[in-house]
Amino acid sequence: MRKTQELFAWVGCGLWESGGGAEGAGGHEGVGGLDLGGQVAVRGDADRGALGTAGRTAACRALQELLTNARRHAPGSPTTLDLDWADEMLTITASTPGGGAGNGATPGAGRGLAGMRERVTGAGGVMSVCEGPPFVVVLRLPGERPA
Repeated sequence: MRKTQELFAWVGCGLWESGGGAEGAGGHEGVGGLDLGGQVAVRGDADRGALGTAGRTAACRALQELLTNARRHAPGSPTTLDLDWADEMLTITASTPGGGAGNGATPGAGRGLAGMRERVTGAGGVMSVCEGPPFVVVLRLPGERPA
């Protein structure tokens, strides 16, 4: 839970209520009291580099969308967020077992992944999706160059 909270604070998402996140119904992690629908594990270390404003916004919105999609399309399934800095690029790999196309879950409006891709590419990054299972989204965002 703590690492998830630190990740959202690092990218500047104003999701956590003061005093930390809350456990949602059924033992699921919550963000600002919102039930995420499953456990979220964060592996790696995001603070080994720095993202610019556009990159931070893209990462924040992407993380929100990834966790919303996991809750909607694979309720109760765990989601893993792997973070890696290499060659001045932050790679975020989100993986959720189950979910994906044809799983019988309630469909969304259909703009979530497209909107995420627009934000990521607008920040100079790239995004790939593997509809699995597992459902995997990989985001690569460029870091800021030191002055």
